[in-house]
Amino acid sequence: AALMAAQQAYPDRHPLLISVPESPDEPYMVRMHAKLDQLFVYVNPYTGEILGSRTRIGHVIGFLERLHIHLLIGQRLAGRSGWYLVGAAGLLLVLLCVTGPWLWQPGRGKLPLALTVKWAASWRRVTFDLHRVAGIYPLLLLVVVAVTGAAFSFYDYVKPALTRVIDGRPANEETPPTSTVRPEAMPLPLDELVLWADQALPGAATQALILPSDPETAVHVVKRFPDEIGRYGRSDVWLDQYSGGFSCRCLSLRSGRYSRNLAAQIGQGGLLMSVDRYGESSTRRASHGFAMRSRRKLAAHEGRVTR
Repeated sequence: AALMAAQQAYPDRHPLLISVPESPDEPYMVRMHAKLDQLFVYVNPYTGEILGSRTRIGHVIGFLERLHIHLLIGQRLAGRSGWYLVGAAGLLLVLLCVTGPWLWQPGRGKLPLALTVKWAASWRRVTFDLHRVAGIYPLLLLVVVAVTGAAFSFYDYVKPALTRVIDGRPANEETPPTSTVRPEAMPLPLDELVLWADQALPGAATQALILPSDPETAVHVVKRFPDEIGRYGRSDVWLDQYSGGFSCRCLSLRSGRYSRNLAAQIGQGGLLMSVDRYGESSTRRASHGFAMRSRRKLAAHEGRVTR
């Protein structure tokens, strides 16, 4: 009902994601695509009433976010050039943090003077002392901020290197799962897909549904176990959006709780495959009427997401 209400209110926008409320008094949030921005639509989970909407960049926080991340250089206009400029600035800051201490280092017995400001001196000396002191005290913090910021900007290059260093193996980018388009098949309702995902990862609350952008894209369900660190879950289920008789194919499943990948055929006589973090797999035939029973229902709300 939430998705239908948002589509009726904004028929020219394509829905991208539905955020499921974590408490009974929170609304659904439907993120919709626009030409130059994204629209966030808030829907009452009980009545389907549109409570309000806002754009991603049409306010002060959105402006500051774009300025901080890519210097207001839109990705659609110039690719990731804004990101790379911010990353280059971070690397230049690292260079300054490395060369600065060599210029700052005092002579023997002059360390106290290098850590203080001579307020009674001329304005040139006061300015010089302020520069030295303001640079040396937060030096380590500046290096951490600059390095991590540059890593975000050059993420596509940093991730493979870190994976090889930490895991000792190259980063293997997984191909996104796809749905099998069947003649005259209709996509399953979203509330039914949520229940299938809940059975695939029992005990994990559903946080969001990333909707398919075309007939072949899988439905991505983001879930979170209670003992996962952080607000946003790292457990995911990808589901075939079409009905296969009385079964729903779980294309891929990643659990942030057990740090492993799974691919399961949910349904009668389905195939369950578990793949560990090193790519080694084992398969077994599921029993008749296979289903991993959910230990709890969807996160506290009465109304269910429907297409």
